[in-house]
Amino acid sequence: MNQVEMKIVRNGFGINVKCCCASCMYKDIEPDGTRVCKLMNMIMPSGSVCKNWDLEDHLKDAGKGWGRIKKKEYLAFVLSVREEENRMIDEGLLLESERASAMKLRLEYRKNYGSEYEIF
Repeated sequence: MNQVEMKIVRNGFGINVKCCCASCMYKDIEPDGTRVCKLMNMIMPSGSVCKNWDLEDHLKDAGKGWGRIKKKEYLAFVLSVREEENRMIDEGLLLESERASAMKLRLEYRKNYGSEYEIF
């Protein structure tokens, strides 16, 4: 594991990607956000990169053109609902099995605000 000068690679669709643990296919992210290298079984500091670095699969497709980006407002809406559900579960007012499904949240958001996707 080395702190080295930042290196940028270009994927097959012309998108620049920073070579670091965050873009590596061998990283695993713990619930607290800590990055762990699956090959070396080590906690990796932010911005680090090692000789085993390889581009994560989903970043290989960045720029392909078939993806969609969810609106920040939609993600905030989902987070707000999930936080309220967590509070209710902690207080014994809701069961885990009673959480709203992702589809229900999407439909509710669309009804009130329109599409959850950015339009470019």
